Amino acid sequence: VDNVDEVLDIGETDIDDSPDFGVGVDTDYILGVGKIKGGVKILLDIEKVLSNVEGISFTYLDETDVVRHRLVKDIIRAYAERDEAGDSGDSS
Repeated sequence: VDNVDEVLDIGETDIDDSPDFGVGVDTDYILGVGKIKGGVKILLDIEKVLSNVEGISFTYLDETDVVRHRLVKDIIRAYAERDEAGDSGDSS
């Protein structure tokens, strides 16, 4: 990532399931639609979007890779525990 234009904190109650776009539209990569500040934001599963792009790969860190701050380790640990429990955070 070269830069980030916007970071939003969208509450879970402000996220709806992805809408039905009809036949022939692949929505597997859409996690949902977030409602914020009078508008909507499409929430993408960026890993699915970029998984078949040549030259793109993902590196996964765990808490042993992060040594700078305890809070960051706690966040990484929480995501790992969620993933192990089989809850991807996807409400669909």
